[in-house]
Amino acid sequence: MKPIIQLNNISDLNRFVKSKTNHPLIAVVDFSKADEFIEEGTRISADFYSIMFKNYCTNFLRYGRQS
Repeated sequence: MKPIIQLNNISDLNRFVKSKTNHPLIAVVDFSKADEFIEEGTRISADFYSIMFKNYCTNFLRYGRQS
């Protein structure tokens, strides 16, 4: 079973994508420029809300039981 990556706050997210933290409550991340490769089947759990715009998505994303 693949490990679950737990992101507790925005600083954890920025550390994960190797980005600079500009604000402790808000982050804008361009995942096309993120150099972190996530292995298929890896789960990510976040303790904060996120809004994603996926117009170029090359990965298969699941939210709950839906893709």
